[in-house]
Amino acid sequence: MLEGLVGRGLFVFSDPGGAKAILAYVKINQLTDYLIVSDRQYDFFEDFGLEVLKASAEDAVAIADGFKPDYLLTGTSYTSRIELGFIKTINQRKITTAAFIDHYTRFQDRFEMSGEMIYPHQIGVIDEKARGIAHENSLTKHSQIVVTGNFYHQFLEEWTPAISKAELYDQLGLDIGKKLVVFAPEPLSNVENARGVFGFDEIETTSGLIDSLSTVSDGINLVLTAHPNQNITLLHPIIEGRLTLNNGRVGVNELIHYADMVIGMFSNFLIEAIAMNRPVLRYFCKPVLHDPLSGSGVGKVVDDAILLSEIKSL
Repeated sequence: MLEGLVGRGLFVFSDPGGAKAILAYVKINQLTDYLIVSDRQYDFFEDFGLEVLKASAEDAVAIADGFKPDYLLTGTSYTSRIELGFIKTINQRKITTAAFIDHYTRFQDRFEMSGEMIYPHQIGVIDEKARGIAHENSLTKHSQIVVTGNFYHQFLEEWTPAISKAELYDQLGLDIGKKLVVFAPEPLSNVENARGVFGFDEIETTSGLIDSLSTVSDGINLVLTAHPNQNITLLHPIIEGRLTLNNGRVGVNELIHYADMVIGMFSNFLIEAIAMNRPVLRYFCKPVLHDPLSGSGVGKVVDDAILLSEIKSL
């Protein structure tokens, strides 16, 4: 349990994994004296019914001095440094700071800003595997590491869909008589030399999955839901006319809830699907060089042949 998070709370996030966890923390704990800040907006904010102030790292001093929090809890994003700007500002004011890591990757990178390492007093991680990674990355030298679990998974235990299965099928233009297979690739190509790091990227994986399922594509509804950080133009030439792109038309939780199978590689989407008791396949189109979810028990790892067999079994 994170310590010292009492009184007036300031919450900051950017990337979606941290956003969901931080919003869930506020919701689960039924907080009343708080301010939530982000430099991004997501459709899933509606699931929580919480107001989020749009701001940037440059607003940290004004917000800190105006709101006067008793503590800060942030996400840990790759694509933004808003959290680090707030951690640095709040640390300077001798106020309790904490951050949450929602996955198993790039632990040190999350705390670097313009060549400076910025650490909170405490770092929450999802499990013992993540605690071990934090130790390997020397985070224990700078922050107290606390296994908290993922607050968002606790939130999902009470979550219910806002639309029926028939409504979801109608909104996506799907055939109600066919099984729903949801594919959720993550934007590996955002990582430098992704194919050298992982053995493949989301472009190769998407192409491989579509080709592998070509013989059964008429018997399923194959829906791709892209990660918010995905450059979707990279996938358009591959997916056009070959599957259904969600593109925000329905919520990802509804997609998971009604899915007959969820497929991906390493993303939090798969972990969320497990939390919602949906079957998960982790598809690798080539031998994997680095698997962040290795040993996590998340999903069944499959190649082309096993993927096709699993989908046929539906």
